[in-house]
Amino acid sequence: MTLDLVVPTLAYQQQLLVLRREFQQAKEAIVGGNGLAEVTSIAAWLTQLQLYRRGTAKMVPGLTFLALVDQQVVGIINLRLGLNQALRQFGGHIGYSVRPTQRRRGYGRQMLALVLPYAQARGLKRVLLTCATTNIGSQKVITSNGGRLADTVNTTRPTQRYWINLT
Repeated sequence: MTLDLVVPTLAYQQQLLVLRREFQQAKEAIVGGNGLAEVTSIAAWLTQLQLYRRGTAKMVPGLTFLALVDQQVVGIINLRLGLNQALRQFGGHIGYSVRPTQRRRGYGRQMLALVLPYAQARGLKRVLLTCATTNIGSQKVITSNGGRLADTVNTTRPTQRYWINLT
């Protein structure tokens, strides 16, 4: 199975609604979803993503991709092209989520590997990723892509900060 990253479009509306429902049922946040859980419609979310690409007063510019396997959405990943103070502590340059029913198949590792060239192409020399100290799956995804633990910070929850060098 090949995993591909694609730019979200209205063609994925039904799959995005299913993804969102799956996260709601699991009572989990959609990390990297850029507000997908909160919007009233997928069309509104796509408009929001266009603003996000340019950046706003509240958000650094970034890109959002859907992860597809056999044309089915298995996850979502977000590449932030800069960092603000909040993202330096929690969030970093990249946030991602794999659908709860699609986990433990290596999709997170593949998603991260595929987004790193986009970061490098946009001039980033290294990227910061963060995860909860209890999130063993995310720690494995990050370290399997060259992430090196920088430190652990205590925000609202203990958070590990990893750097991946791109050069």
